Amino acid sequence: MPARLLCAMAIALGSLAFHEISRADVPEADVFVATTGSDENPGTAERPVASVARAQELVRGKLAGGAKGATVLIRGGTYFLREPLRFGPEDSAGDGGSVTYAAFPGEEVVLSGGSPIGPWQVNDGVWEADIPTVRSGEWRFRDLYVAGARQTRAREPNEGFVRVDSAGPDRRTSFSYREGDVKPPADLAGVEVVFLHDWSTSRVGVRSIDTAARTMTFTNPIGPSSPHFAIDNFESHPRYFLENAAEYLDAPGEWYLDTKSGRLRYRPTGKIEPTDEQVIAPRLTNLIVVSGDAQKGTPVRGLRFVGLTFAHTRWDLPSGGYAAGQACFFEPRDGERGGSRTVVDSAVLFDLAEICAVERCHFAHLGGCGVYFRRSCHGNRVARCVVEDVAGNGIMVGETFSRLDGGRDDLVCDGNQVVDNVVRRCGATFYGAVGIWVGITRRTLVARNEVSDLPYTGVSLGWSWNTRPTASEGNVVADNRIHRVMQILSDGGGIYTLGRQPDGVLRGNLIFDVPPNAGRAESNGIFMDEGSSLFVVENNTIYGIARSPIRFHQAENDTLQNNRLVTAPDVPHFRYNSTSEDRFTFRDNSLLENADWKLPADDPARNAGPAPEAEQR
Repeated sequence: MPARLLCAMAIALGSLAFHEISRADVPEADVFVATTGSDENPGTAERPVASVARAQELVRGKLAGGAKGATVLIRGGTYFLREPLRFGPEDSAGDGGSVTYAAFPGEEVVLSGGSPIGPWQVNDGVWEADIPTVRSGEWRFRDLYVAGARQTRAREPNEGFVRVDSAGPDRRTSFSYREGDVKPPADLAGVEVVFLHDWSTSRVGVRSIDTAARTMTFTNPIGPSSPHFAIDNFESHPRYFLENAAEYLDAPGEWYLDTKSGRLRYRPTGKIEPTDEQVIAPRLTNLIVVSGDAQKGTPVRGLRFVGLTFAHTRWDLPSGGYAAGQACFFEPRDGERGGSRTVVDSAVLFDLAEICAVERCHFAHLGGCGVYFRRSCHGNRVARCVVEDVAGNGIMVGETFSRLDGGRDDLVCDGNQVVDNVVRRCGATFYGAVGIWVGITRRTLVARNEVSDLPYTGVSLGWSWNTRPTASEGNVVADNRIHRVMQILSDGGGIYTLGRQPDGVLRGNLIFDVPPNAGRAESNGIFMDEGSSLFVVENNTIYGIARSPIRFHQAENDTLQNNRLVTAPDVPHFRYNSTSEDRFTFRDNSLLENADWKLPADDPARNAGPAPEAEQR
């Protein structure tokens, strides 16, 4: 599958007449869906239905009639969903069966939460379109995709960041800026400051700019309420940029939406003609929601999604702005939930699900996170998927300790697998995102994935900041290829762990290409942070890391054996922060010093990660 989602191609596929394939070439299925079908049809290959929602109704009828399972085949094309597809226990397979929603073999199926935009006018090289539903307040969006690529919300500076001069008196709601760094817009409504902490970001509105004093004041505090998120806590001169003003629309690929007039303006890249099919903005937050019956304790069982593309979701900032703690968990600050943290929404969400699977799917162009097996999920799989161009986290499993309703054991996810996936370019909007996040879980397997090109951590495991027992145990992160992570933020790593995790294993991972930290704290190959204990860390190869390959912070009682760690001269192989070296067991680790070391072509470590991408889908 190509790395970029080609919307025009997908729509062209949808125009293929389903009858062009002879009946003998059509695989067996219970229900067929096609963009050329009708929901009045019976759902046969010759007379398909037009929507996945109608196919779901037909499948429910078959299951209610005693069928153990069903298969829905969806013909190529883009299906613009008007609302999320919701699956409950009534969509479950019977014992030994499965209910599968799959792309027709060889065809591209896009389930889109967006809408095409047009018609367009061109004025002085800028595309312009009027959107009445924006003007009326019915629709807002923060992302725009043109010809299958995410475009840049108008920003200043156009690339990179500028730095705070000094924090204001309360260290939260204002700071002074350096001469020439800020171009004050005429209208501050909707303008955001994007502020970079060491390992997370904040996005809040700009209330005022005093050009004489060179100070900027914000509509809400920067950072969550924890004291260490003060503006100048990590660095005296932290990074930031401004976004979403008409005056900032000055570079190819930038766009600006005037919510008062409903007018969208876009400055194109290259010589392309404006067409409706090329420009899509997101409307829906979720595309698929799978929820068992929590009151009855009845899960959704045996549901599979195969070969589908999930695209164009939306996620709106809370009314009080976005103040993230870590890995897209943020303080809502909406007046209802106080300081408790929640997470950015996902395109595909599972709760109380068993033996379900997402296989050979493509997640792309998402305004929130990708796929999340959240609570009470057992024996599920995310396998051979490509997850890319995602605003938040890529793949998520489990919950946070504080959100497990007083430690209720039945809410803990158990026995789930994240295997053979390609996860890249997540954190496109929320830089503190991670590729694969695993919270409080049991026996989660994260294996043979390729995780790359991320602003922060590759794989995050655990969600407790001390050595007190939690439900976390038996989690394994093995044979992953993790590289080009920590590209913007700091204080993370290729693999990042938290908390006490009996029988936890980090094994056979290949981690490389981690740059020097841009913030205060180091970025590492493996960072075993607060409370990380009872792990076995073995047979990992870590090289091309600017700082120490492995770092410990308030960790203890871990065993590290047979790891190959390569550093530049004078860079320690292990870094200890608030941690004593004698709290760990070391056996037969190979510690090399060679700044130019490369992995040999025939080295077994090269086998880490999934099969080549061409074999993924």
